[in-house]
Amino acid sequence: MYNPISPFPRNGGTYVVDSIIPRLLLDGNYHRFYYFSATPSVQNPQQPIWVEGLGSLSIINAPGGTPTWLNHGRISCYYKEAGQVYEDLDTINACNVRYLSSYDDTAPSPEPSIQFQYLGDRAILCLRNLNRDNYEYTLWDSQGRKLGGSPFEASESGYKINLANKRSGYYIIRLQSLDENREYMLPFLLP
Repeated sequence: MYNPISPFPRNGGTYVVDSIIPRLLLDGNYHRFYYFSATPSVQNPQQPIWVEGLGSLSIINAPGGTPTWLNHGRISCYYKEAGQVYEDLDTINACNVRYLSSYDDTAPSPEPSIQFQYLGDRAILCLRNLNRDNYEYTLWDSQGRKLGGSPFEASESGYKINLANKRSGYYIIRLQSLDENREYMLPFLLP
């Protein structure tokens, strides 16, 4: 088992499939659940479970871990093509669908969009089609760390977020409306 970025050892050791059990999930299909056992050479044995079509039941970056909530995470809800496939309500009350919106910088859209501006070596992210009084934002990095949030910087060309102290990489801006139940997740790559 290999755990790329996780609380488990990076190279978790050798595991064997000890059972495969088909289970009916919410999409009306049977999915095989693969239960793994560690070989005797593994020093910190886990009990990973993988599900056909879903992946690991543990956190996504720790496929070799035991899916437990309080120690290292466990999938509660899983959707595929806008349909719910899996739910485990031991740790939450309900699965709520959140639709993610992407942007198209070639066509005007009433939905928020992203555009970069550069002032020397300073990168600024401009949000278009957005009433800042009705939205707040949160900036996340590719490892799920919250890096900051509202307020926006106002300008003639839109509302801006200063990215001067951010390294090159993949980021996500979460916009959430204050007056409606609307949310946008806008991924971008900072060169």
